[in-house]
Amino acid sequence: MVATDLTAYTEYKDYGGDESRISDVYIGGSLLYHFTDKWAMSFQLGPELSNCILCWQPKELSDGRLTSSHYSAHLYHLEAVYKHQLSSNWVVLFDTGFSLGQEVIKTTTCEPEPAGMLDIFGPTCDREAGFEESEEKTNKLGVIAGVALQYIISENWSTQLGYKVGSYRKKFMQTSLSLSYHF
Repeated sequence: MVATDLTAYTEYKDYGGDESRISDVYIGGSLLYHFTDKWAMSFQLGPELSNCILCWQPKELSDGRLTSSHYSAHLYHLEAVYKHQLSSNWVVLFDTGFSLGQEVIKTTTCEPEPAGMLDIFGPTCDREAGFEESEEKTNKLGVIAGVALQYIISENWSTQLGYKVGSYRKKFMQTSLSLSYHF
């Protein structure tokens, strides 16, 4: 049997510093292939995760220049899944596997614009002085493990609430709510 999921999930990211913890909601999908009644293999294809909160809040560096960052990542999970039937409608899923991702952090640094009437919105970049841009790309492979509680709605439909932790990056945690169709 094969199942496909549409999943809404949040992720916790920690870049270090005071205001670096960001959690957003994303939509992704996965494909689950059942080898037996208890064992399955799951492939999760995450969307491009993107965060531009820091883009709208440039921070002032010690030399007076402004900097902002934009984060994006593509994540893929390949996991072995063990199913434990609690009752006719309730199942607990335990999974472990690997996560692979490419993260991109783009940083822009610029000179602040001279003070003006629009300073109520915070400092802005002086476009005539130019921008310095840098980009850092990293590919990472990590281990991931999780647990989920699944409720079987009908023969073909189920929903589940899950939680995963991993070594993909520091403090990687994922909470998910998914709706599955089994065919």
